[in-house]
Amino acid sequence: MTSNTTGRSALLTFGVDDGTVRLRSAVRRDLPDILALLAEDQLGSEREGAGAARGARSSNPCG
Repeated sequence: MTSNTTGRSALLTFGVDDGTVRLRSAVRRDLPDILALLAEDQLGSEREGAGAARGARSSNPCG
């Protein structure tokens, strides 16, 4: 889990097991990780342009 470094308020916060989940709106720098998650998904990997998303995670300066 990443910390909330954007200064934005969480939309929803709840405890799960030994941690806390904070739901927040995505920001531009989240896009490479979101695309990579979609590409790794069984259905997402078959979509057009999924190869570019796989490479995005490795070049993400925020990750």
